[in-house]
Amino acid sequence: MNFLKNTGLKNKKTYIKAYNYLQNGKFEESLRLFNYLLDENYRSFSILFNLITIHNELNSLDTLLNKINLLLDNEDYNYYELLIQKGNIFYLKKEYDEAIKCFDEILIDDSDNLWAKFYKTKVLWETKEECDFAKLCDIVKNNHANYYLLLLLGEFFLEVNMLDCALFCFNESIKKHSKNPTSWRDKGIVLKELNLYPESLDAFSKSLKLNGLDPITWNYKGAVYNLIGKYDSALKCFDKCLSIDPNSVPAIVNKSISYFNLGNIDNSLKYCEFALKLDSTNCHVWDNYATFLFHANRLEESLNAYNHALISCPKNITLLKNKLILLFNMGNWEDVLIFSDEILNINNEWNWVEEYKKLASEKLNN
Repeated sequence: MNFLKNTGLKNKKTYIKAYNYLQNGKFEESLRLFNYLLDENYRSFSILFNLITIHNELNSLDTLLNKINLLLDNEDYNYYELLIQKGNIFYLKKEYDEAIKCFDEILIDDSDNLWAKFYKTKVLWETKEECDFAKLCDIVKNNHANYYLLLLLGEFFLEVNMLDCALFCFNESIKKHSKNPTSWRDKGIVLKELNLYPESLDAFSKSLKLNGLDPITWNYKGAVYNLIGKYDSALKCFDKCLSIDPNSVPAIVNKSISYFNLGNIDNSLKYCEFALKLDSTNCHVWDNYATFLFHANRLEESLNAYNHALISCPKNITLLKNKLILLFNMGNWEDVLIFSDEILNINNEWNWVEEYKKLASEKLNN
């Protein structure tokens, strides 16, 4: 018994060490330890999630797939758990038919298997097949899932904009494991989307108490402060984020928005330019940059920024709309007509675009 206890304690310590390596981006060291734990059949289902993350980063998922195929013949391992992870790998490799085969095999024998239902729904959604998200939500509410599955389900429901169901999943995940910072962070994101800003800030604060070095959470917390007009508090959050991840484009862009709202156009432009050096194809950044240039009355430069943005995102309706407003203010009537038609081909219910087109025609005919 003491031998088993000591082995379990050793494996637990190894797991923590491997996980910390993974969190710090030391993939080779982490891979070696997680492979050892998989061979020991220690928390294999959880170990495989971590191994999938590593092999996905190293572009070597086929290596792990071969390993799982060998383990499927080993009666010491849970066959269905291995099959779920095999399907998960096929999903990441975009081999969706193979993934569906894995999940269907499980559901034939265990029709209530929530892991298989969840991943099959993800595949169907990815392939634009018909999905009954409401039914999946009802199943989740009547199922005693573990905290990690609830977290993954919550993130999926957030992605498909089923915010109430996402919030339910994160709340249940937190009930089962209140010290998981990701659950608190994701809850904060949902609350932000629901415009529940004080509750969102509280969730982000709880997440940061558990992990104060997560740049994503600092950025989201700052973004909420921007939304409620507390720009100095927002800047402190973005500075904290950037002290951890100096190249966080979302934080740099949000920082530029804070400065813009504080009336500091020079700084807002400076941080936009920094963001564009890091990601020159980011349409959202170009849109902000063009907007700030417009407010600085640098209209030709603003137009140039929109043109750059539309190279990467030629059908982005927000960019087209904002460029149309700029062209109207510049009195470029022929271009106003062209862009009005382009927008109306995408959305013909915007009366103000028709009005711009009419006014431009009148100007050209005078």
